[in-house]
Amino acid sequence: QTLEKEVSGLGERKRHLELVRVQKSRFEQFSSELMFAGKECDDLRSREEKTRAKIDLLNKDVTRLGVLRKGVRDRLGLGQNIADTDLEQAVLSREAEVLHIIGTLAAGLDQLVRERKNLAEDWNTIKEAGSDGVCPLCRQTLGVHYGQIEEEFSSRLEKIEQDALQILDDQAKMKAEKERISLQKPAFREIGSIRERLKNRDSLEADLRELLHCLREKEEEKTAIAARIQDLGYDNAAFLQAEREVRELETVHARFIDIGKKIVHARALKNQAADLTTRIQEKQGELETLKNGIDQSDFDPEVGKRLEQARAEIDAALRAADARIAEIKERLRNSGEQIERYTKDEAAIAGLGQRKSTLEDEIGLLRLTRSLIGEYVLYLLQVVRSRIEGEVSRIIGEITGGRYEQVLLDEDFNLLVRDIDNDYPIDRFSGGEQDDIAVALRIALSRYLAELHQVHESTLLIFDEIFGSQDEERRTNLLSALRTQESRFPQIILISHIPDIQGEFTNTLMVEMGVDLTSRIKEVA
Repeated sequence: QTLEKEVSGLGERKRHLELVRVQKSRFEQFSSELMFAGKECDDLRSREEKTRAKIDLLNKDVTRLGVLRKGVRDRLGLGQNIADTDLEQAVLSREAEVLHIIGTLAAGLDQLVRERKNLAEDWNTIKEAGSDGVCPLCRQTLGVHYGQIEEEFSSRLEKIEQDALQILDDQAKMKAEKERISLQKPAFREIGSIRERLKNRDSLEADLRELLHCLREKEEEKTAIAARIQDLGYDNAAFLQAEREVRELETVHARFIDIGKKIVHARALKNQAADLTTRIQEKQGELETLKNGIDQSDFDPEVGKRLEQARAEIDAALRAADARIAEIKERLRNSGEQIERYTKDEAAIAGLGQRKSTLEDEIGLLRLTRSLIGEYVLYLLQVVRSRIEGEVSRIIGEITGGRYEQVLLDEDFNLLVRDIDNDYPIDRFSGGEQDDIAVALRIALSRYLAELHQVHESTLLIFDEIFGSQDEERRTNLLSALRTQESRFPQIILISHIPDIQGEFTNTLMVEMGVDLTSRIKEVA
Protein backbone atom coordinates (compact mmCIF):
# COMPACT_ATOMS: atom_id res chain seq x y z
CA GLN A 1 0.00 0.00 0.00
CA THR A 2 2.93 2.39 0.78
CA LEU A 3 4.42 1.80 -2.73
CA GLU A 4 1.01 2.22 -4.36
CA LYS A 5 0.59 5.58 -2.61
CA GLU A 6 4.00 6.78 -3.79
CA VAL A 7 3.33 5.72 -7.38
CA SER A 8 -0.06 7.43 -7.57
CA GLY A 9 1.55 10.91 -8.14
CA LEU A 10 3.75 9.78 -11.10
CA GLY A 11 1.36 10.96 -13.86
CA GLU A 12 1.08 14.48 -12.47
CA ARG A 13 4.85 14.69 -12.07
CA LYS A 14 5.38 13.58 -15.70
CA ARG A 15 2.97 16.22 -17.05
CA HIS A 16 4.78 18.89 -15.04
CA LEU A 17 8.16 17.64 -16.34
CA GLU A 18 6.89 17.76 -19.95
CA LEU A 19 5.86 21.41 -19.52
CA VAL A 20 9.29 22.24 -18.10
CA ARG A 21 10.95 20.38 -21.01
CA VAL A 22 9.02 22.50 -23.54
CA GLN A 23 10.16 25.58 -21.64
CA LYS A 24 13.75 24.29 -21.71
CA SER A 25 13.54 23.64 -25.48
CA ARG A 26 12.44 27.22 -26.11
CA PHE A 27 15.19 28.46 -23.77
CA GLU A 28 17.84 26.47 -25.67
CA GLN A 29 16.44 27.74 -28.98
CA PHE A 30 16.59 31.35 -27.80
CA SER A 31 20.09 30.80 -26.35
CA SER A 32 21.29 29.33 -29.67
CA GLU A 33 19.82 32.28 -31.58
CA LEU A 34 21.47 34.67 -29.12
CA MET A 35 24.84 32.92 -29.55
CA PHE A 36 24.64 33.03 -33.37
CA ALA A 37 23.57 36.68 -33.26
CA GLY A 38 26.58 37.41 -31.05
CA LYS A 39 28.90 35.61 -33.50
CA GLU A 40 27.42 37.55 -36.41
CA CYS A 41 27.93 40.81 -34.49
CA ASP A 42 31.56 39.88 -33.82
CA ASP A 43 32.04 39.02 -37.49
CA LEU A 44 30.45 42.30 -38.57
CA ARG A 45 32.69 44.25 -36.17
CA SER A 46 35.76 42.45 -37.54
CA ARG A 47 34.72 43.24 -41.11
CA GLU A 48 34.03 46.84 -40.08
CA GLU A 49 37.54 47.18 -38.63
CA LYS A 50 39.12 45.70 -41.77
CA THR A 51 37.07 47.97 -44.03
CA ARG A 52 37.98 51.04 -41.98
CA ALA A 53 41.65 50.01 -42.17
CA LYS A 54 41.40 49.77 -45.97
CA ILE A 55 39.72 53.19 -46.15
CA ASP A 56 42.45 54.66 -43.92
CA LEU A 57 45.08 53.28 -46.31
CA LEU A 58 43.22 54.83 -49.24
CA ASN A 59 43.12 58.17 -47.39
CA LYS A 60 46.90 57.94 -47.04
CA ASP A 61 47.05 57.16 -50.76
CA VAL A 62 45.08 60.35 -51.45
CA THR A 63 47.62 62.36 -49.47
CA ARG A 64 50.48 60.60 -51.27
CA LEU A 65 48.79 61.24 -54.63
CA GLY A 66 48.69 64.98 -53.92
CA VAL A 67 52.37 64.98 -52.95
CA LEU A 68 53.34 63.10 -56.13
CA ARG A 69 51.34 65.38 -58.40
CA LYS A 70 52.76 68.50 -56.76
CA GLY A 71 56.28 67.10 -57.17
CA VAL A 72 55.67 66.42 -60.87
CA ARG A 73 54.28 69.93 -61.41
CA ASP A 74 57.21 71.54 -59.56
CA ARG A 75 59.88 69.53 -61.39
CA LEU A 76 58.36 69.92 -64.85
CA GLY A 77 57.09 73.47 -64.34
CA LEU A 78 53.45 72.63 -65.06
CA GLY A 79 50.81 75.13 -63.98
CA GLN A 80 47.38 74.60 -62.45
CA ASN A 81 45.69 75.07 -65.82
CA ILE A 82 46.26 71.34 -66.40
CA ALA A 83 43.84 69.20 -64.40
CA ASP A 84 45.22 66.46 -62.17
CA THR A 85 43.47 63.81 -64.26
CA ASP A 86 45.11 65.17 -67.47
CA LEU A 87 48.57 65.56 -65.94
CA GLU A 88 50.03 62.27 -67.17
CA GLN A 89 48.55 62.66 -70.66
CA ALA A 90 49.97 66.18 -70.90
CA VAL A 91 53.44 64.95 -69.91
CA LEU A 92 53.23 62.05 -72.38
CA SER A 93 52.20 64.44 -75.14
CA ARG A 94 55.09 66.76 -74.26
CA GLU A 95 57.47 63.79 -74.26
CA ALA A 96 56.27 62.81 -77.74
CA GLU A 97 56.72 66.41 -78.87
CA VAL A 98 60.23 66.50 -77.39
CA LEU A 99 61.15 63.23 -79.13
CA HIS A 100 59.82 64.59 -82.40
CA ILE A 101 61.81 67.81 -81.94
CA ILE A 102 64.96 65.80 -81.12
CA GLY A 103 64.49 63.76 -84.30
CA THR A 104 63.89 66.89 -86.35
CA LEU A 105 66.98 68.58 -84.88
CA ALA A 106 69.09 65.48 -85.60
CA ALA A 107 67.89 65.45 -89.21
CA GLY A 108 68.56 69.19 -89.49
CA LEU A 109 72.06 68.74 -88.06
CA ASP A 110 72.78 65.98 -90.57
CA GLN A 111 71.58 68.28 -93.35
CA LEU A 112 73.88 71.07 -92.14
CA VAL A 113 76.83 68.66 -92.03
CA ARG A 114 76.16 67.63 -95.62
CA GLU A 115 75.73 71.27 -96.73
CA ARG A 116 78.99 72.23 -95.03
CA LYS A 117 80.75 69.29 -96.66
CA ASN A 118 79.43 70.20 -100.14
CA LEU A 119 80.18 73.89 -99.57
CA ALA A 120 83.74 73.10 -98.45
CA GLU A 121 84.27 70.91 -101.52
CA ASP A 122 83.00 73.69 -103.82
CA TRP A 123 85.25 76.28 -102.11
CA ASN A 124 88.28 74.00 -102.36
CA THR A 125 87.60 73.65 -106.07
CA ILE A 126 87.32 77.45 -106.49
CA LYS A 127 90.35 78.04 -104.26
CA GLU A 128 92.48 75.67 -106.31
CA ALA A 129 91.37 77.41 -109.50
CA GLY A 130 92.33 80.86 -108.12
CA SER A 131 91.21 84.26 -109.42
CA ASP A 132 92.34 83.34 -112.92
CA GLY A 133 90.45 80.11 -112.91
CA VAL A 134 87.01 79.16 -114.19
CA CYS A 135 84.00 78.83 -111.87
CA PRO A 136 82.98 75.15 -111.73
CA LEU A 137 79.32 76.17 -111.47
CA CYS A 138 78.80 78.91 -114.11
CA ARG A 139 81.92 78.12 -116.24
CA GLN A 140 82.99 81.83 -116.23
CA THR A 141 86.34 83.38 -115.30
CA LEU A 142 86.41 84.34 -111.63
CA GLY A 143 88.49 87.48 -111.99
CA VAL A 144 87.48 90.31 -109.70
CA HIS A 145 84.63 88.25 -108.27
CA TYR A 146 87.06 85.91 -106.49
CA GLY A 147 87.19 88.02 -103.29
CA GLN A 148 83.45 88.47 -103.22
CA ILE A 149 82.94 84.73 -103.69
CA GLU A 150 85.39 84.03 -100.88
CA GLU A 151 83.45 86.32 -98.53
CA GLU A 152 80.17 84.72 -99.58
CA PHE A 153 81.50 81.19 -98.91
CA SER A 154 82.95 82.30 -95.55
CA SER A 155 79.65 83.90 -94.60
CA ARG A 156 77.71 80.79 -95.56
CA LEU A 157 80.12 78.53 -93.63
CA GLU A 158 79.83 80.79 -90.59
CA LYS A 159 76.03 80.76 -90.89
CA ILE A 160 76.05 76.95 -91.07
CA GLU A 161 78.28 76.74 -87.98
CA GLN A 162 76.02 79.14 -86.06
CA ASP A 163 72.95 77.15 -87.07
CA ALA A 164 74.72 73.93 -86.01
CA LEU A 165 75.63 75.44 -82.62
CA GLN A 166 72.04 76.57 -82.16
CA ILE A 167 70.77 73.06 -83.03
CA LEU A 168 73.25 71.49 -80.60
CA ASP A 169 72.08 73.90 -77.90
CA ASP A 170 68.44 73.07 -78.67
CA GLN A 171 69.29 69.36 -78.64
CA ALA A 172 70.89 69.68 -75.22
CA LYS A 173 67.81 71.50 -73.90
CA MET A 174 65.44 68.91 -75.37
CA LYS A 175 67.52 66.01 -74.02
CA ALA A 176 67.60 67.64 -70.59
CA GLU A 177 63.82 68.03 -70.69
CA LYS A 178 63.43 64.43 -71.85
CA GLU A 179 65.63 63.32 -68.95
CA ARG A 180 63.47 65.30 -66.51
CA ILE A 181 60.37 63.64 -67.93
CA SER A 182 61.99 60.19 -67.72
CA LEU A 183 62.84 60.81 -64.06
CA GLN A 184 59.11 61.33 -63.38
CA LYS A 185 58.12 57.95 -64.89
CA PRO A 186 58.31 56.14 -61.48
CA ALA A 187 56.09 58.85 -59.99
CA PHE A 188 53.53 58.37 -62.77
CA ARG A 189 53.62 54.60 -62.27
CA GLU A 190 52.94 55.13 -58.57
CA ILE A 191 50.19 57.65 -59.41
CA GLY A 192 48.58 55.09 -61.73
CA SER A 193 48.77 52.42 -59.06
CA ILE A 194 47.20 54.73 -56.47
CA ARG A 195 44.43 55.80 -58.88
CA GLU A 196 43.70 52.14 -59.57
CA ARG A 197 43.41 51.45 -55.84
CA LEU A 198 41.23 54.53 -55.28
CA LYS A 199 38.64 53.11 -57.69
CA ASN A 200 37.56 50.82 -54.82
CA ARG A 201 37.06 53.67 -52.34
CA ASP A 202 33.37 54.29 -53.11
CA SER A 203 32.56 50.59 -52.91
CA LEU A 204 34.46 50.30 -49.60
CA GLU A 205 32.56 53.25 -48.12
CA ALA A 206 29.27 51.71 -49.30
CA ASP A 207 30.33 48.40 -47.74
CA LEU A 208 31.11 50.20 -44.46
CA ARG A 209 27.67 51.84 -44.40
CA GLU A 210 26.04 48.49 -45.11
CA LEU A 211 28.09 46.80 -42.37
CA LEU A 212 27.12 49.47 -39.82
CA HIS A 213 23.46 49.08 -40.77
CA CYS A 214 23.63 45.28 -40.43
CA LEU A 215 25.48 45.62 -37.10
CA ARG A 216 22.74 47.86 -35.70
CA GLU A 217 20.08 45.36 -36.79
CA LYS A 218 21.98 42.45 -35.20
CA GLU A 219 22.43 44.37 -31.95
CA GLU A 220 18.69 45.06 -31.86
CA GLU A 221 18.03 41.38 -32.60
CA LYS A 222 20.31 40.36 -29.70
CA THR A 223 18.46 42.70 -27.34
CA ALA A 224 15.08 41.27 -28.42
CA ILE A 225 16.26 37.66 -27.94
CA ALA A 226 17.65 38.46 -24.48
CA ALA A 227 14.28 40.02 -23.56
CA ARG A 228 12.42 36.88 -24.71
CA ILE A 229 14.76 34.71 -22.59
CA GLN A 230 14.09 36.95 -19.60
CA ASP A 231 10.31 36.76 -20.16
CA LEU A 232 10.46 32.97 -20.48
CA GLY A 233 11.59 32.65 -16.84
CA TYR A 234 13.23 29.26 -17.32
CA ASP A 235 14.92 27.82 -14.16
CA ASN A 236 17.37 25.03 -14.95
CA ALA A 237 17.57 23.99 -11.25
CA ALA A 238 13.79 23.48 -11.15
CA PHE A 239 14.00 21.39 -14.34
CA LEU A 240 16.72 19.18 -12.84
CA GLN A 241 14.69 18.78 -9.61
CA ALA A 242 11.55 17.75 -11.54
CA GLU A 243 13.55 15.37 -13.71
CA ARG A 244 15.13 13.78 -10.63
CA GLU A 245 11.75 13.35 -8.91
CA VAL A 246 10.20 11.71 -11.98
CA ARG A 247 13.21 9.42 -12.33
CA GLU A 248 12.88 8.32 -8.68
CA LEU A 249 9.11 7.75 -9.04
CA GLU A 250 9.70 5.72 -12.22
CA THR A 251 12.15 3.56 -10.26
CA VAL A 252 9.54 3.01 -7.50
CA HIS A 253 6.90 2.28 -10.17
CA ALA A 254 9.14 -0.28 -11.83
CA ARG A 255 9.78 -1.93 -8.44
CA PHE A 256 6.03 -1.94 -7.74
CA ILE A 257 5.33 -3.68 -11.07
CA ASP A 258 8.17 -6.19 -10.49
CA ILE A 259 6.85 -7.12 -7.04
CA GLY A 260 3.35 -7.61 -8.48
CA LYS A 261 4.74 -9.92 -11.13
CA LYS A 262 6.62 -11.92 -8.51
CA ILE A 263 3.45 -12.35 -6.42
CA VAL A 264 1.49 -13.60 -9.43
CA HIS A 265 4.37 -15.92 -10.41
CA ALA A 266 4.54 -17.35 -6.85
CA ARG A 267 0.84 -18.20 -6.97
CA ALA A 268 1.28 -19.92 -10.32
CA LEU A 269 4.26 -21.90 -9.00
CA LYS A 270 2.21 -23.07 -6.02
CA ASN A 271 -0.56 -24.40 -8.27
CA GLN A 272 2.03 -25.99 -10.60
CA ALA A 273 3.71 -27.74 -7.63
CA ALA A 274 0.38 -29.31 -6.65
CA ASP A 275 -0.17 -30.55 -10.23
CA LEU A 276 3.38 -31.98 -10.38
CA THR A 277 2.87 -33.87 -7.12
CA THR A 278 -0.20 -35.54 -8.59
CA ARG A 279 1.62 -36.42 -11.85
CA ILE A 280 4.65 -37.80 -9.94
CA GLN A 281 2.39 -40.16 -8.06
CA GLU A 282 0.82 -41.31 -11.35
CA LYS A 283 4.25 -41.88 -13.01
CA GLN A 284 5.51 -43.85 -10.00
CA GLY A 285 2.56 -46.21 -10.46
CA GLU A 286 3.37 -46.59 -14.17
CA LEU A 287 7.06 -47.31 -13.38
CA GLU A 288 6.09 -49.99 -10.94
CA THR A 289 3.89 -51.62 -13.58
CA LEU A 290 6.69 -51.51 -16.22
CA LYS A 291 9.23 -52.95 -13.79
CA ASN A 292 6.99 -55.90 -13.12
CA GLY A 293 6.53 -56.44 -16.88
CA ILE A 294 10.32 -56.39 -17.52
CA ASP A 295 10.94 -58.89 -14.78
CA GLN A 296 8.44 -61.26 -16.39
CA SER A 297 9.85 -60.90 -20.05
CA ASP A 298 12.65 -63.15 -21.72
CA PHE A 299 14.69 -60.28 -23.54
CA ASP A 300 18.58 -60.64 -23.61
CA PRO A 301 20.39 -57.26 -23.09
CA GLU A 302 23.63 -58.45 -24.86
CA VAL A 303 21.83 -59.01 -28.13
CA GLY A 304 20.41 -55.51 -27.94
CA LYS A 305 23.90 -54.02 -27.47
CA ARG A 306 25.26 -55.83 -30.55
CA LEU A 307 22.34 -54.64 -32.67
CA GLU A 308 22.88 -51.06 -31.50
CA GLN A 309 26.60 -51.27 -32.41
CA ALA A 310 25.85 -52.62 -35.91
CA ARG A 311 23.32 -49.85 -36.50
CA ALA A 312 25.91 -47.23 -35.47
CA GLU A 313 28.46 -48.66 -37.96
CA ILE A 314 25.88 -48.62 -40.77
CA ASP A 315 24.98 -44.99 -39.97
CA ALA A 316 28.71 -44.02 -40.06
CA ALA A 317 29.16 -45.70 -43.47
CA LEU A 318 26.09 -43.88 -44.84
CA ARG A 319 27.41 -40.52 -43.61
CA ALA A 320 30.84 -41.20 -45.26
CA ALA A 321 29.13 -42.11 -48.56
CA ASP A 322 27.03 -38.91 -48.48
CA ALA A 323 30.18 -36.84 -47.87
CA ARG A 324 31.97 -38.55 -50.79
CA ILE A 325 28.99 -37.93 -53.10
CA ALA A 326 28.90 -34.23 -52.09
CA GLU A 327 32.65 -33.92 -52.75
CA ILE A 328 32.32 -35.46 -56.22
CA LYS A 329 29.39 -33.15 -57.08
CA GLU A 330 31.46 -30.11 -56.03
CA ARG A 331 34.39 -31.23 -58.19
CA LEU A 332 32.04 -31.74 -61.16
CA ARG A 333 30.63 -28.23 -60.68
CA ASN A 334 34.15 -26.69 -60.52
CA SER A 335 35.20 -28.63 -63.64
CA GLY A 336 32.17 -27.32 -65.55
CA GLU A 337 32.96 -23.74 -64.56
CA GLN A 338 36.61 -24.16 -65.67
CA ILE A 339 35.51 -25.61 -69.03
CA GLU A 340 33.14 -22.65 -69.58
CA ARG A 341 35.89 -20.16 -68.63
CA TYR A 342 38.42 -21.85 -70.96
CA THR A 343 35.87 -21.71 -73.80
CA LYS A 344 35.38 -17.95 -73.29
CA ASP A 345 39.18 -17.39 -73.12
CA GLU A 346 39.63 -19.30 -76.38
CA ALA A 347 37.03 -17.10 -78.10
CA ALA A 348 38.67 -13.95 -76.66
CA ILE A 349 42.12 -15.10 -77.88
CA ALA A 350 40.72 -15.66 -81.37
CA GLY A 351 39.17 -12.16 -81.35
CA LEU A 352 42.44 -10.59 -80.15
CA GLY A 353 44.34 -12.39 -82.89
CA GLN A 354 41.98 -11.00 -85.51
CA ARG A 355 42.25 -7.52 -83.94
CA LYS A 356 46.06 -7.82 -83.92
CA SER A 357 46.07 -8.65 -87.62
CA THR A 358 43.81 -5.65 -88.38
CA LEU A 359 45.98 -3.29 -86.29
CA GLU A 360 49.17 -4.54 -87.99
CA ASP A 361 47.61 -3.72 -91.38
CA GLU A 362 46.60 -0.25 -90.13
CA ILE A 363 50.09 0.36 -88.69
CA GLY A 364 51.63 -0.55 -92.02
CA LEU A 365 49.32 1.87 -93.84
CA LEU A 366 50.05 4.64 -91.31
CA ARG A 367 53.80 4.15 -91.67
CA LEU A 368 53.51 4.26 -95.45
CA THR A 369 51.31 7.39 -95.24
CA ARG A 370 53.73 9.13 -92.88
CA SER A 371 56.64 8.28 -95.17
CA LEU A 372 54.80 9.63 -98.23
CA ILE A 373 53.75 12.81 -96.38
CA GLY A 374 57.33 13.35 -95.14
CA GLU A 375 58.71 12.93 -98.66
CA TYR A 376 56.05 15.30 -100.03
CA VAL A 377 56.85 17.89 -97.35
CA LEU A 378 60.55 17.68 -98.27
CA TYR A 379 59.59 18.04 -101.92
CA LEU A 380 57.47 21.13 -101.15
CA LEU A 381 60.27 22.65 -99.05
CA GLN A 382 62.74 22.08 -101.88
CA VAL A 383 60.37 23.69 -104.40
CA VAL A 384 59.64 26.67 -102.12
CA ARG A 385 63.30 27.05 -101.21
CA SER A 386 64.35 26.93 -104.87
CA ARG A 387 61.75 29.55 -105.87
CA ILE A 388 62.70 31.89 -103.02
CA GLU A 389 66.45 31.44 -103.70
CA GLY A 390 65.94 32.42 -107.34
CA GLU A 391 63.85 35.50 -106.52
CA VAL A 392 66.19 36.70 -103.75
CA SER A 393 69.29 36.14 -105.93
CA ARG A 394 67.84 38.15 -108.81
CA ILE A 395 66.67 41.03 -106.58
CA ILE A 396 69.89 41.24 -104.51
CA GLY A 397 71.84 41.38 -107.77
CA GLU A 398 69.77 44.37 -108.89
CA ILE A 399 70.14 46.14 -105.54
CA THR A 400 73.91 45.62 -105.20
CA GLY A 401 74.71 46.30 -108.85
CA GLY A 402 75.90 42.71 -109.41
CA ARG A 403 78.15 42.59 -106.33
CA TYR A 404 76.12 39.69 -104.86
CA GLU A 405 74.16 37.57 -107.31
CA GLN A 406 73.55 34.22 -105.59
CA VAL A 407 71.68 33.47 -102.36
CA LEU A 408 71.14 30.00 -100.86
CA LEU A 409 68.81 28.71 -98.13
CA ASP A 410 70.00 25.85 -95.92
CA GLU A 411 67.70 23.14 -94.49
CA ASP A 412 66.69 25.49 -91.64
CA PHE A 413 65.97 28.33 -94.15
CA ASN A 414 68.97 30.36 -92.96
CA LEU A 415 70.29 32.73 -95.67
CA LEU A 416 73.75 32.20 -97.17
CA VAL A 417 75.12 34.79 -99.63
CA ARG A 418 77.86 33.91 -102.13
CA ASP A 419 80.79 36.33 -102.06
CA ILE A 420 83.52 35.61 -104.66
CA ASP A 421 83.91 31.81 -104.21
CA ASN A 422 82.21 30.93 -100.93
CA ASP A 423 78.82 31.13 -99.18
CA TYR A 424 78.59 33.18 -95.97
CA PRO A 425 75.84 33.82 -93.38
CA ILE A 426 74.36 37.31 -93.35
CA ASP A 427 75.96 38.29 -90.02
CA ARG A 428 79.31 38.35 -91.87
CA PHE A 429 78.21 41.38 -93.94
CA SER A 430 77.94 45.06 -93.00
CA GLY A 431 74.77 46.66 -91.68
CA GLY A 432 73.88 48.22 -95.03
CA GLU A 433 74.43 44.94 -96.86
CA GLN A 434 72.27 43.13 -94.30
CA ASP A 435 69.52 45.69 -94.97
CA ASP A 436 69.82 45.00 -98.72
CA ILE A 437 69.52 41.26 -98.12
CA ALA A 438 66.53 41.74 -95.81
CA VAL A 439 64.72 43.94 -98.36
CA ALA A 440 65.40 41.44 -101.14
CA LEU A 441 64.06 38.60 -99.00
CA ARG A 442 60.91 40.58 -98.17
CA ILE A 443 60.24 41.33 -101.83
CA ALA A 444 60.86 37.70 -102.82
CA LEU A 445 58.54 36.36 -100.13
CA SER A 446 55.85 38.90 -101.10
CA ARG A 447 56.07 37.89 -104.75
CA TYR A 448 55.98 34.19 -103.88
CA LEU A 449 52.97 34.58 -101.58
CA ALA A 450 51.16 36.70 -104.18
CA GLU A 451 51.70 34.01 -106.85
CA LEU A 452 50.81 31.23 -104.39
CA HIS A 453 47.42 32.83 -103.67
CA GLN A 454 46.96 33.90 -107.30
CA VAL A 455 46.88 37.59 -106.40
CA HIS A 456 47.78 39.57 -109.52
CA GLU A 457 46.16 42.98 -109.02
CA SER A 458 45.97 45.79 -106.46
CA THR A 459 48.90 44.46 -104.42
CA LEU A 460 51.25 46.72 -102.51
CA LEU A 461 54.52 46.69 -100.60
CA ILE A 462 55.19 48.74 -97.46
CA PHE A 463 58.74 49.34 -96.17
CA ASP A 464 59.58 51.18 -92.95
CA GLU A 465 63.04 52.80 -92.49
CA ILE A 466 65.02 50.63 -94.91
CA PHE A 467 67.51 53.39 -95.84
CA GLY A 468 68.95 54.06 -92.37
CA SER A 469 72.35 52.41 -92.90
CA GLN A 470 72.63 52.88 -96.69
CA ASP A 471 75.03 55.20 -98.46
CA GLU A 472 73.82 57.31 -101.38
CA GLU A 473 74.86 54.84 -104.09
CA ARG A 474 73.29 51.90 -102.26
CA ARG A 475 70.07 53.90 -101.76
CA THR A 476 69.95 54.66 -105.49
CA ASN A 477 70.40 50.96 -106.34
CA LEU A 478 67.72 49.99 -103.82
CA LEU A 479 65.26 52.52 -105.27
CA SER A 480 65.99 51.25 -108.79
CA ALA A 481 65.37 47.69 -107.64
CA LEU A 482 62.07 48.70 -106.06
CA ARG A 483 60.98 50.37 -109.32
CA THR A 484 61.52 47.05 -111.12
CA GLN A 485 58.80 45.58 -108.90
CA GLU A 486 56.12 48.05 -110.01
CA SER A 487 54.82 45.57 -112.59
CA ARG A 488 53.90 43.13 -109.80
CA PHE A 489 53.35 45.64 -107.00
CA PRO A 490 51.84 48.80 -108.53
CA GLN A 491 51.80 50.56 -105.18
CA ILE A 492 55.00 50.71 -103.08
CA ILE A 493 54.93 52.73 -99.85
CA LEU A 494 58.17 53.70 -98.06
CA ILE A 495 58.42 55.35 -94.65
CA SER A 496 61.64 57.31 -93.95
CA HIS A 497 63.05 60.27 -92.03
CA ILE A 498 65.77 60.97 -94.67
CA PRO A 499 64.96 64.27 -96.47
CA ASP A 500 67.21 63.54 -99.49
CA ILE A 501 64.95 60.83 -100.90
CA GLN A 502 61.75 62.91 -100.99
CA GLY A 503 62.18 63.76 -104.64
CA GLU A 504 62.50 60.11 -105.64
CA PHE A 505 58.79 59.37 -105.23
CA THR A 506 55.72 60.18 -107.25
CA ASN A 507 53.81 61.25 -104.14
CA THR A 508 55.32 62.36 -100.83
CA LEU A 509 53.33 62.81 -97.61
CA MET A 510 54.93 64.49 -94.59
CA VAL A 511 53.64 63.82 -91.06
CA GLU A 512 54.16 66.66 -88.56
CA MET A 513 52.95 67.41 -85.05
CA GLY A 514 50.71 70.45 -84.76
CA VAL A 515 50.59 73.02 -81.98
CA ASP A 516 47.65 71.10 -80.45
CA LEU A 517 49.87 67.99 -80.21
CA THR A 518 47.95 66.18 -82.97
CA SER A 519 49.55 64.69 -86.08
CA ARG A 520 49.01 66.51 -89.37
CA ILE A 521 49.66 65.17 -92.87
CA LYS A 522 50.49 67.36 -95.85
CA GLU A 523 51.50 66.54 -99.40
CA VAL A 524 54.96 67.69 -100.48
CA ALA A 525 55.27 68.89 -104.07
